[in-house]
Amino acid sequence: TVIPPTERMRGLALVALLASAASSAVAFSVPGSRRRAPVQRRPSDGRVAAVMMAESSSSSSSSSSSSSSEHDLEPADAAMATRPAPQLSAQDVVRCQLTALQRGDVFRCFKFASPSNKRATGPLDNFERMIKENQVYNKLLYAASFEITSALQLEENKWRCRVRIKPAGSSAAPFAVAAPNLDFSWYVSKCREEGAYLDCWVVDAVMPEMQQL
Repeated sequence: TVIPPTERMRGLALVALLASAASSAVAFSVPGSRRRAPVQRRPSDGRVAAVMMAESSSSSSSSSSSSSSEHDLEPADAAMATRPAPQLSAQDVVRCQLTALQRGDVFRCFKFASPSNKRATGPLDNFERMIKENQVYNKLLYAASFEITSALQLEENKWRCRVRIKPAGSSAAPFAVAAPNLDFSWYVSKCREEGAYLDCWVVDAVMPEMQQL
């Protein structure tokens, strides 16, 4: 049987159409591949550039918000801060000084003192000598452990934190003679003096419990 040319062309066109549909279906169902929407031609005017700029702007704002959240410090990170900062709480500042003293870093500890505290105990050399030579305060250096046992708000911008120190050389071994724990009170306030630490929590004083003196 002879197929007329017109019918033959229609048959070829139908086969080509079916083959194209099949290849498209395979492209979207290959395991492990990403589904991609059909590529559409965009006009070559400025609209494509505008879309790209909008996508870039969205990505940048997302990145910016992500980096800003990095300033919300976790407690463990806050304890390693090197200076007062608005995002640090009153207890964070106490932990900063305790961590610094536990590592023997008097300079970092001194940074968290309030301006009035620095005027009373400074400069740094005098502050360091006071800690190292005083038989009570020197127990803060290289302490085996420390714990903030309570925090009491005295006023809107003033806190008192009680701290228990286990001095260096203490042992938890059975029947070991451990050095007695020491209790201190940290007095913390928000700095109201103009300068780098304005509205940051700073340490006004550290006082040992009276029965230990």
